[in-house]
Amino acid sequence: GRDKAKAFLAAARPGRRIDWLALRALVAREVGPLATPGAALAELRALQNADGGWGYVRGGASDPHTTGEVLFAL
Repeated sequence: GRDKAKAFLAAARPGRRIDWLALRALVAREVGPLATPGAALAELRALQNADGGWGYVRGGASDPHTTGEVLFAL
């Protein structure tokens, strides 16, 4: 199952949702690189809103749940 999930994520196109990027960072760190975890984490940091949170989608208003997911990933 792990190999199937890894193959699926490796072939997936980048999503608009921030939690997608957080998931890629966590998977890369835990089960092997899909992309470098550092690149995904750097992108997450760059997407942080001025109020300190992250939106559900790129460029969206800060969302508490998504912000918590990103903080966990970081």
